Amino acid sequence: MKVNQWFNDGCNYKEGVALYSLQKNFSKNLLRLFLRSESKNNIEKLKYELGKYKEKGFKKVSTDQKKIINSKEKVPAVKTLFFYNLNELHVDLHPLAMEQRNNFQLAVSSKLQLNNLLPDQEAEALKLCIKIEDLFDSIEATQRTLNYYKKHKIVLDIKPKSFEDLSPAKLIIARNNKRIQVSKYEKRFKLLKEELPSSSDLNTKNKRSIALERCEKKLIQYQLELQQITDLINVK
Repeated sequence: MKVNQWFNDGCNYKEGVALYSLQKNFSKNLLRLFLRSESKNNIEKLKYELGKYKEKGFKKVSTDQKKIINSKEKVPAVKTLFFYNLNELHVDLHPLAMEQRNNFQLAVSSKLQLNNLLPDQEAEALKLCIKIEDLFDSIEATQRTLNYYKKHKIVLDIKPKSFEDLSPAKLIIARNNKRIQVSKYEKRFKLLKEELPSSSDLNTKNKRSIALERCEKKLIQYQLELQQITDLINVK
């Protein structure tokens, strides 16, 4: 189900909470609030938050169209993804691509389990929502590595640091520091990408192109390390 369809279908609270949990950059604190109870204030807040993800140009479907939609088998709400075929990738990336597909299947299974929960099973719902979010974070981290290969025909030889020996408190500090590094390189990558087409001098353009490639590699490394730390925090 898409956000626009949820609004069109009457804004079922339980479906809306599940849908919110699958949106990019959703707030875990708000999700916990929504799962705690269905109240007038929570419903209005949920509508407001999901309204941020509405698609432009949406048209309200007719009653007859609703009947057709509702008669179809419902599928889990998932983010739009693109999976590469193995023959498009270097053999060294095949295990990573297969793990990505497996994580997607686990996310779909978790979403179906979420759909079947009763309204009073809030604790179970929260666990599944967080699990789905973590799976998609892992899927997207893998996608960045695969996209890099498709773009540059280079298999990234990134060996993330080991954070397993850190205490829970130090993991939180490490995650905050890593987020700062990711934000810094995201801004640098955006700037270099914007400057590249404006380079008239071939030598300058080549230098900027090399700098952009190195920045992208570093950004992916920090993003992978951030994901690794986040996974450890969720386990501990």
